Amino acid sequence: MKRITFFLLTLLLPLILSSSPLSHPLTLKECIELALEKNEDMLNAQANLRAAKANVLGAWSAFLPHLNSQASYSRSKNWSFPETRSYAIGFSLEQSIYNGGSNLANIKYQRANRRWYEEQLKLTKSLLVWEIKQKYYGLLRAKRLLQVRGDAVKRSEEQVKKAENLYRLGSVTISDVLKAKVQLGKDRLALIDAKNQLKQSRSELNHTLGLPLNSPTEIVDDLEKIGEEADYGKLIKQALETHPEILKAEAEMNKAEGTLSMAKGGRLPRLTLSGSYSWENEKASEAKNLFDRDYTWRIGGTVTLPLFDGLSTKANINQAKEGLVNARLRLKQTKRKVQLDIQEALQNLNKAQESLEVTKESLSAAREDLRLAQEKYKLGSVTMLEVLDAQASYSSIQAGWIEALYAYRLAQAEVEKALGLSSY
Repeated sequence: MKRITFFLLTLLLPLILSSSPLSHPLTLKECIELALEKNEDMLNAQANLRAAKANVLGAWSAFLPHLNSQASYSRSKNWSFPETRSYAIGFSLEQSIYNGGSNLANIKYQRANRRWYEEQLKLTKSLLVWEIKQKYYGLLRAKRLLQVRGDAVKRSEEQVKKAENLYRLGSVTISDVLKAKVQLGKDRLALIDAKNQLKQSRSELNHTLGLPLNSPTEIVDDLEKIGEEADYGKLIKQALETHPEILKAEAEMNKAEGTLSMAKGGRLPRLTLSGSYSWENEKASEAKNLFDRDYTWRIGGTVTLPLFDGLSTKANINQAKEGLVNARLRLKQTKRKVQLDIQEALQNLNKAQESLEVTKESLSAAREDLRLAQEKYKLGSVTMLEVLDAQASYSSIQAGWIEALYAYRLAQAEVEKALGLSSY
């Protein structure tokens, strides 16, 4: 029995370890690196890029000769002739010399297609980094709000005790006790909501990281680590040259140019050279004389000049021209859209920064106001209602401070996304 138990533990231990929670709180960088390894969108973008690279290699194959070999054996008999056997070996070679420039145009198209998928991979990475930052800071916000709600409950519980003690001494009426208990109930409800929000935020981050939804993932709290402001003027100039969306649009335009060149190639002549060598004999042993006798060789060339194809080429050219016009328009629109997104993101960042400064000042004032209200209540110079108002105001400003921090960090991430960056 002990041997069986040991054997089962040996088999199950790797599974238990692989499913155990992470041993330390994850930094933002670790979360992003983990997501880049497991995220399905990233894996799909990488696979598409590999396929695009393979298509470039396939386009070059049109410039290389096609060499084939054949071997055959046959046996036949006619009623008036004796049985015969035949052994044959052959080689054939075909080389396209010119096909109206379609091969060159196809290489241009496939290279542009590869560049499109390269930029798509960068864009996918940028969007994933932004999403991880959003979920990461969202979890930090939920954790801090839970702490605020928990502190509010503790203050309300203390306030209820103070009111009850003062009521026993006859210093306050029962109304003060009831008001304090009502506030305590409100704070407890807010605490329940905060706990649920924390669970939801952790599940959302786990989902993006590719971890089990119920994994007790812990992260490093760097919500207040603002850091130095980047040189956005320099980054904006760089983004207009290297933004993945713009480079994708340029690649799309190059693809349209390649499509037009291939369409025009349908009107031009084609030149193909070919050659073959074959040997045939009734005896397989004579194959030693493969190049001495019983052979046939041929060398030739073919020129094809299209005369009329039912207007198919003309239709393809017209369609390709319109496709090129649309691609150029999309490139202009993309550049304008990128500029607009950057401008909006910077405006939101400035707004978030100003809100952060104002909220910080309000937090300090609300904390002092609550302290004074509590001291005055002990002296009987203010009512319970004023204390509860100060307490609710302080909790609200605390939550507002956390929301302002979250909004600022998210605004920073929005600017980086608008610039097409994937830094972390």
